Amino acid sequence: MCELARPHDLEEGRLGLTCGPTLQMDSDDLQFNFNPLLEKQVGGDGPRQLALGYQWQVKGMVARGVELGAQGFGSVGTWNHWSTASQQEHRLGPAIFLKTNAFGGPIRFDAAWLVGVGTGSPRNTLRLRLEHEF
Repeated sequence: MCELARPHDLEEGRLGLTCGPTLQMDSDDLQFNFNPLLEKQVGGDGPRQLALGYQWQVKGMVARGVELGAQGFGSVGTWNHWSTASQQEHRLGPAIFLKTNAFGGPIRFDAAWLVGVGTGSPRNTLRLRLEHEF
């Protein structure tokens, strides 16, 4: 997985590049994902160090097109020198995953309520994702 992110106004921020493998394991009832990620931000006042983060997810089907589970996201600092625990960011919480066919292709909607763990994390985060294949 690779993601390129840029701020709406390039003068206000940096370009970000995040890459890492997607590791997945399926059991009879559950699907597990873990993605270790490396992130680099460039631009602005010069390049930053390569940061180490992660994403994880576990989910299981409860009805056709409906899955329930949990997600977690975090960052530990630079890849070779982790930040102190109070400066690291870790978020986790329950998630719902919906899938249906409409408008000529599959539509997926994910929502998660993530709670920060530790003083370096945001207290609450609502994460929404909408995907339409065409």
